[in-house]
Amino acid sequence: MQVEGVEYDAEGSSIRLRGKNLTENDHVKLGAYHTLELEPHRAFTLYKAVWDALDVDRVRQASDPALSADLAAVLITKARPGALCRAGSGVARHCARVGPQGGGRNPAGDC
Repeated sequence: MQVEGVEYDAEGSSIRLRGKNLTENDHVKLGAYHTLELEPHRAFTLYKAVWDALDVDRVRQASDPALSADLAAVLITKARPGALCRAGSGVARHCARVGPQGGGRNPAGDC
């Protein structure tokens, strides 16, 4: 799916991704629009054509339960660099930019 929109539901602790299906399957036709919902404790597969070491490290850190985030997400769009976000204990934080221009941690350094 090529993500065209992202919506965070703080009350339901989920992220909804809207976009166009890029591969046909039994459930969604090629080119059809679809919505996926990401929730804590529900596995999903994240695909990106090219991963650099910094991106891999950020995903590894975001998925580390020792960091006590209830939910972590990497949001990637064509229009701007991606973002690594963490949500936990009623607080959501933008932690880093992810993209070909390089990335950087949140200036506050609290992620």
